[in-house]
Amino acid sequence: MKFEVLAGKIAAGVANSKDYTDWAMELLEQGSDSENIAILAGLCFDKYPDSFEVRDYFNRCLDELGLILPTGDEVILYYAKYICEQIIKGGIPPRDGASALYHIGIDFGWQGIYSMWLYLEEDIESLRYDEGYYLFNTGLNKQNIDQYIIKEAEQFLIITGMTLPDDFFSLCLCEKCGYLGKCMLRPLRIVEILTSRNWVYGGKIAICRMCGDTHLLSMGDHVGREVFLKKVNL
Repeated sequence: MKFEVLAGKIAAGVANSKDYTDWAMELLEQGSDSENIAILAGLCFDKYPDSFEVRDYFNRCLDELGLILPTGDEVILYYAKYICEQIIKGGIPPRDGASALYHIGIDFGWQGIYSMWLYLEEDIESLRYDEGYYLFNTGLNKQNIDQYIIKEAEQFLIITGMTLPDDFFSLCLCEKCGYLGKCMLRPLRIVEILTSRNWVYGGKIAICRMCGDTHLLSMGDHVGREVFLKKVNL
C-alpha cells in the first residue's frame, strides 16, 4: 500500500490495523531492513493485533523514515481518486467503492466534487422504492448500477484534473448556445406544462441567461457532465 493511500485512509478515519501492516510489509518487500518496519509488518500475523501497538510502531517508522503524515483536503482527494481507480480496475466492487466515497462526502463536504457521490447514493437508494425519477443521474436503473458507478468514477478522475468554477455542480449547460452558468427562471407557459423536459419550479421554468432557451443540462447530473466533457473534447 502506498504511503499516500494509507495517509488518505487515516485522514478519512477508515484505516485499520491491516492497512498499517500491509504498508510495512510492502516496504520490507522493497528491501527495507528497518527493525521497526519489520515489527510492524510482523503484527499482521496476530489474530487480533493491538491497535495501540500498531499505531506506536507506525509512528516509530515515520520518525525513522523522516516521513510526515499529510493531512487536509489534498490527501483526502488522493484517497478518493485511488478508490475510483480501484473501482475502474475491478480492485474494489463498485457499490463498496461508491459507499466509501459517499461517506467521504458526508464527512468532508456536501458541496463540490464529492456531491457526485452523495447524489448518486441518494438515487441508488431511491431505486429500492421504485420511484423512477432521478434528479442527478439520468438513465440510472436497477440493472446498470455497477456500470453507472464505474462511469461516475471515470468522470470523477477527469473532473478532478480540470480547473472548474467552485460552483460548477450548480451550473447548467445550454444545449442551444453552449453557455455554461447559472440559469434564470421565467413563468411557465401553458403549452410547456405537459411538454417541457426541463426543470420546473413552482410555476416557473429554468432558461438560459444568454439565449433564453429551455433545453438546459445540469452539471449536477451525470449525463449533463458527460455532454459538457464531450464539448470540451475530453
